[in-house]
Amino acid sequence: MFSYFVSRIANTKIVSGVALGLAILRHAHLLKPLLLARRASALGRYIRARPEIIEIVYGRFISANWDAATKVNTAISHVETVEAIGGALSAEADVVTDLIELPEGYDYRISLDQPRWLLKEGQLALSLWEGPDRIFSVSFSLRADAAGRNAFIGGIQGRRQVQDEEDVLERYRRFTKCAHGVRPRDFILEVFKVFCKVIGVNHILAVAQDNHPLSGKSDGFTLAYNEIWQERGGQYDGHGFYALPLGFSTRAEDEIPAKKRSQYRKRSAMFLDIEDRLSERLVKQRLERPPPKGELQQGDVRSLDTLLRFLAYAGAIFVLASTNFMGGTWIGFAAGLAFVHASYWILKGNIPKRAGERIELLAQLRRSSLAVRAGLAMTLLALGVVVDIQLDADRALGRIFKIYLIIVFISSLCLGTRVTLIVGAVCLMALNYLHLPPRYSFAISSWQEILDLLTFGAMATVVLVIPRLLLASIKLSAFKRRG
Repeated sequence: MFSYFVSRIANTKIVSGVALGLAILRHAHLLKPLLLARRASALGRYIRARPEIIEIVYGRFISANWDAATKVNTAISHVETVEAIGGALSAEADVVTDLIELPEGYDYRISLDQPRWLLKEGQLALSLWEGPDRIFSVSFSLRADAAGRNAFIGGIQGRRQVQDEEDVLERYRRFTKCAHGVRPRDFILEVFKVFCKVIGVNHILAVAQDNHPLSGKSDGFTLAYNEIWQERGGQYDGHGFYALPLGFSTRAEDEIPAKKRSQYRKRSAMFLDIEDRLSERLVKQRLERPPPKGELQQGDVRSLDTLLRFLAYAGAIFVLASTNFMGGTWIGFAAGLAFVHASYWILKGNIPKRAGERIELLAQLRRSSLAVRAGLAMTLLALGVVVDIQLDADRALGRIFKIYLIIVFISSLCLGTRVTLIVGAVCLMALNYLHLPPRYSFAISSWQEILDLLTFGAMATVVLVIPRLLLASIKLSAFKRRG
């Protein structure tokens, strides 16, 4: 990615390069999921293959009325949605995946790929090919939201006439004859509507002509987008897009002239056959394919989920029982174990929706800045020390341990590993200063004190791990529910 941008800056006018750089800095918070994505993740692989997607914060992408946040969110959601669908959709960036061959002759086929030159109109392209040549393409991106899966069409493009190549219009006429009177432009759109139906898209939205980023520019398009969408049953939604129906558009037989009914029946049969074969290619093969080596199965997930919860509870019982031998109470033992189980129960979503929305803020804390989490850790430690001092009445060491182990548990659950390690170290020093003789001193006067500190450190390590086991178990449970 770095080499791409070095080359990009070297071949860009100074003014444009500066403007792009400022836009990237301004919208860095939006680009953070892409820039910091793990290399092995879908986003990490995508940003390495298509680093130019970052430029959409400054340049065009599908719709002229989208702001930078909408464009970046759409690009990220597309990658995540494609990963969720899987199969042929998640092929490598520079691979052209043939979906089906058409029986109409002349080596016609439908393919799916990610052409670089069409990226600003959509991250995927569904194309009609004749032999080695791309005849027509629909460029689109997928985005999942509360309304379901959406497919945004940013462009439709035919083949340009190339010198010494067969006349393009003649190729179009030949295909139209083979496809029972359906022009290649209309054909690829109808196939796209069928394709969206097969992969579970809920809404198809095609950009209106005056909302296209190139509308009115010298390098704009020549096709009349609004008319194309209207001919395929599109209705303007009032927000810069035409909503297209899913699946092949049919007409009532009494609306078709008698002399063309035979041709329309052949068209319907052709598109029904295409839908069946696309379904076979995109759905059935994906569901029936053997899982990749190392991929978790539902039985494995169920067993691992149980194992993680068992380890969490076993660790909690071990720590609580150990503190009991050092003078803790059985009431404290029961309360501690209930605290661990309640954390698991709450995280798993077994609470009313409104309360859940508030508790979700705890999970957000783990993604806060280090400064915010450090401030919260200091507040948590201050409260713990105040409680310890107020309740100090020659309590047994096991009961004192419980106060500081609760602080470590909450920190591990909400504030992240690095902050929790510091919190644990501070708890260890507070324990030594306030309770181990000589009190109110960091001096260590006996081997027993060293043993007590080591015991607390070992318990704190176990307590640090318990929330991680519970969080991992929750994620596995969610995966299991998705099936």
